[in-house]
Amino acid sequence: MLLVLTYHRIVERADAVGDFFDVTLSELERHLSLARQAWDRGASIDELLAPQAGRGGSPNGFLVTFDDGTIDHYLTAAPALEKHGMRGVFFVNTGLLGAEGRMTLEQCRELHVRGHAIESHSHDHASLVELPDRELRWQLTKARRRRHNEGL
Repeated sequence: MLLVLTYHRIVERADAVGDFFDVTLSELERHLSLARQAWDRGASIDELLAPQAGRGGSPNGFLVTFDDGTIDHYLTAAPALEKHGMRGVFFVNTGLLGAEGRMTLEQCRELHVRGHAIESHSHDHASLVELPDRELRWQLTKARRRRHNEGL
């Protein structure tokens, strides 16, 4: 069985939590510790995508993901994961790389080198459920191409 822990931002104070995907660093570390106790180990995105997973086999463990590519992922989340011997999956908006409060392309490359997965989360964070098919296709294709072209 696979557990997926999904987060948006890692905030400094509890009063800065904006929605249920935001957590403080101490809450994230508590979640990681509890997940490790219950599932024993973190899984990787490669295990999830492995051929045996597509044939009914599923990885055991847990996957930790972060959406939107905010700077706290680089400064706080990745070091916390590494402290616990884990790696994460960071879904970034490729059109927002380097924008205020977001990770840069170089930071994404560094996380990739450190063993984290950098994946696409649309190009500019448009609400995908509201887009016509043509724009939806563009958002997803643009993000995938940029990530691929940048070696992530």
